[in-house]
Amino acid sequence: MNQKEKKMNTAKKLTLWLLGAAFVFAGFIGQSFATNPKDIDIHVSINANKDITAPTSYYYFGAINIGSSSNSVSALTIHNNSAGLTETYSILGGTATSDAAGTDWTLEPSSTTVGTNSYALAVQFSDVGTRPDNLENTWQQDYLRIDQYVICTADALGDGTAGRSGAGVGPGQDRYMYIRIHTPLSTPDGGSHTATIRLCVF
Repeated sequence: MNQKEKKMNTAKKLTLWLLGAAFVFAGFIGQSFATNPKDIDIHVSINANKDITAPTSYYYFGAINIGSSSNSVSALTIHNNSAGLTETYSILGGTATSDAAGTDWTLEPSSTTVGTNSYALAVQFSDVGTRPDNLENTWQQDYLRIDQYVICTADALGDGTAGRSGAGVGPGQDRYMYIRIHTPLSTPDGGSHTATIRLCVF
């Protein structure tokens, strides 16, 4: 076999190989799938618990005039103590119980509805070095309720800044909570009262 015949034979074999490969490839493209595919749900959870801590568990307002409001001078630090979980806080208000077994004060959802033997309590997350003012408009969306938890957003229980709010708090981060109280318009018991609020992770 001469050189010319060898080249023609090699070219012929290569052509047949490419043609066969093309048929195989076409077979893969044209393969059919089952008419009733099955979806499989994969379930997983994180082995971690939501957790918060507060170095200080109380705030003392002292004596306040009847029918007036006051906001805390300093903030309470709320810490996301979880292992890797982002948290959003929710808060429930409570009755202000007389410390001397006198007359309790019921919690109102706004300072505008405060009356005899009732009071209002608001919470606002803000910057650690910036105390919110005591103007009513500053606290309109921050009043607590006794019948339901209020879930934190940038505005609800917040100063309008998402990064300082009680929503979307990253693991290991601190948030700074200020408190405002509005005392009853009248009451027979002007002595010391204790109100407990409940802070939960939503």
